[in-house]
Amino acid sequence: MRCIKCGKHFDEEMYSCICPKCGTYNRHGEEYNVNQYYSADFGEDGKVSTAAQARQSHEELHRMYEGQNVRQAHTAQWQGQQAPNAPWQGQRSAQAVWPVQQINRQPAKQKQAEKRRVFLPVMLIMIAVILLVTVLVYQVMKTNALKRMTTLDYETAEHARGETFELEDREITITAAGKIDTEVITAMPEGEKMIAVTLNVEELEGADWDVRSEVVYVNYPGNCRQPLPAYEIEDILVVLGIDYDRALSAYNYLRRADGAGFFLFMVDEDVKEIELVLDEMEMEKGVLTVKTKHVIPLELGEE
Repeated sequence: MRCIKCGKHFDEEMYSCICPKCGTYNRHGEEYNVNQYYSADFGEDGKVSTAAQARQSHEELHRMYEGQNVRQAHTAQWQGQQAPNAPWQGQRSAQAVWPVQQINRQPAKQKQAEKRRVFLPVMLIMIAVILLVTVLVYQVMKTNALKRMTTLDYETAEHARGETFELEDREITITAAGKIDTEVITAMPEGEKMIAVTLNVEELEGADWDVRSEVVYVNYPGNCRQPLPAYEIEDILVVLGIDYDRALSAYNYLRRADGAGFFLFMVDEDVKEIELVLDEMEMEKGVLTVKTKHVIPLELGEE
């Protein structure tokens, strides 16, 4: 805005349309002479004087404006602190412009801050709910699995030596069981002996190679033993003259193409009778459980 009296250019919003140089009030959007609004004044000579009235109004506006200190109040409002006392004369400073520039920015920042204050708690609640549901589901599944394992409902099928029975689309025949002569082995555990259980496996038509039954062990009073892994005793088998390729494990006995082989076990020296157990497994509700236990009683002879 340009002052109608002295011609100074100033910010009409910052100075509320009052010229900071001469103190003249300027109406927004219109230039006019303030003297025309004062109709009469009686000076010393007793005559009407609009100029004297204008000077009096000028002084009153100065006192009112300086007393209210509008510029200082505006600056303190937007900066959040008491504005320093500064003269009204001179050009606008960057500090004086700052409140005006922040008018449009403040609402956007407030909205962003509000969004962040709402978003963070919501995310924390969602994460907590997901973790809680995951833990609950895991506990339920674990409880159900333990319940099924502790309350196994399976069949037991007993077979004689030489009898053929089916297990996962295979025909199994246990042909012999006996002690292996290990006198040439000096590192044999004291009080134990090695035995071999010979069997034959034939695949039925349409047999599935996705085998689930991989549990094999022998029972005798007071103990239970799993087959010896052939790869761990390969040197001993060579010394004993036993064909390494025929040694079976719980993992591969149903997967061999030739179908003939033997399990090797370590049992107590005084054991004369054992039970060979082959577990037939099935998948039930996502848990591998025992369907049938095939039990073959065997008397140990000399191999």
